[in-house]
Amino acid sequence: HTLNVSYLQVSGEGLARLGEGSRNIKKIVFQSHGAAISDAGLGKIAEMCPNLEDVDLGACSSITDAGFSGLVRHCPRIHTLVLWSTQVTGEGLSSLKGLCRNMKKINLV
Repeated sequence: HTLNVSYLQVSGEGLARLGEGSRNIKKIVFQSHGAAISDAGLGKIAEMCPNLEDVDLGACSSITDAGFSGLVRHCPRIHTLVLWSTQVTGEGLSSLKGLCRNMKKINLV
């Protein structure tokens, strides 16, 4: 099950509605080349979709360490992440420690 919302401007409320009843989503693609999703919006999706395994946040320039750490806290099954052109730093990546034990790939470039 994949949800692709690339290039869409979706509010936090809209994301929450997308996430309702979507607990089985395994992959989500946000690639926005802008600020289409915020930390708060990502947090809502993470809470609603705890079974995420593959998350693509490429070019989501509004995502910070705070949003990223919320994602990995709520979605421990993540094994693939795309984080290029986000504001996630080394400090944010350290939040993975002990949480996403199935991590196989992190794309930062």
